[in-house]
Amino acid sequence: MREIRVLEPAARATAPAARAGLATAPVPTARVMRSLKPEDRDAVLDLVARVWGPEQRRLHAHLWEWKHARDGRASGPGHLSRVVEQHGRVIGHAGAIPARFLLDGHPIDGAFCLDTLVDPGERGAGVALMRDQFASGMLLIGAGNRRSEILYERLSGRKRLLVRDARRLSLVIDPAPWLERRGVPRALAAVARLAHRGARALRRRSPGPLPAGLAIEAVRRFPAEVDALADAFAGRFRRQTRRDRDWLDWRFVQAPFRYEILLLRDHGRLAGYAVHRATRLHGRPVTLLVEMIAIGDPRRHYDRLATRVEAEAAAAGSAEIHALDPGDALLVETLRRRGWFRRREPHHLLAYLAGPAGEAADFTDPGAWYLGLGDADFEFIFFNQGAPDAGNAGATSGDLQAP
Repeated sequence: MREIRVLEPAARATAPAARAGLATAPVPTARVMRSLKPEDRDAVLDLVARVWGPEQRRLHAHLWEWKHARDGRASGPGHLSRVVEQHGRVIGHAGAIPARFLLDGHPIDGAFCLDTLVDPGERGAGVALMRDQFASGMLLIGAGNRRSEILYERLSGRKRLLVRDARRLSLVIDPAPWLERRGVPRALAAVARLAHRGARALRRRSPGPLPAGLAIEAVRRFPAEVDALADAFAGRFRRQTRRDRDWLDWRFVQAPFRYEILLLRDHGRLAGYAVHRATRLHGRPVTLLVEMIAIGDPRRHYDRLATRVEAEAAAAGSAEIHALDPGDALLVETLRRRGWFRRREPHHLLAYLAGPAGEAADFTDPGAWYLGLGDADFEFIFFNQGAPDAGNAGATSGDLQAP
């Protein structure tokens, strides 16, 4: 396990004076930067509580085993979570989830970067962590705002890291809960509900039964044939997470939230899937459409899967459905045609690739990337999910971020 010793700023400042005999300096104290160990769990969670508060500590504790279940698959220390330790106390943390990606059809090991935080007042620790990630990682993908994006570009030595300016997609099923939360009387909200329902019925005809040969089934795990589906889907995009049964089971089956998984078959062949989850947004019940992919006749398959997701969301009492544009133009076209709308707020997705290939102009071409809510923990970053309420793996105690 690699360790890096970093002199504290005060020690670096006093050392020259001590060598010149001008002052008696204290013994320099080193910060130790190393890969995360299993026994660091409580120390990192305590750091989360100090920096982000007790509710975030509860969420990170809930997700801990899931986030670190893939640590044994890391191809090197640059794709593992790291901590900075001082006097035996963890003062900084940079999280990572090892993953395999596809760049122009070629597999490459890397990691999703997340949860970088340091104790208030411990200047320099966070910068050291990020510099070490860039120095030792091969392909790193994460999210950030414009301020952090500028910092990452400076530390990585790259002119641009932004690869996708993703936007949310939303469908309103029932406006009444939103109106009532804003003080509209219940009776008027009920009238708005009926009017909205009528407008949706006029806008979109009932799709009727599934065409002959098409079938949609709900499952709890992905079948082995999902590998062939993912390989065929991958051909539409130059850069993406390598999806296979192992990755999908980790993401949606082992995760400590309950996801609904729908498989679409076209004459027996697996031709698509959708994954969604019920949760809450500012007290309103909503559904998150986390991932949907299809091959063969994508527009038709997306439309049928979306019909089923919308019906299940309405049956669950959701007032809205939210998704993130993953870079799939056919999916976005289908959803927009069904009455979904795109929100203006951007979500910046960043990528760093070591070596000359990462400096090529087309590496950051947004049209080449497929990245959405189903990739690593973006769902929890962009929708700021709290830990589930006791006894209910679907309903979360924390609200989502404002839409």
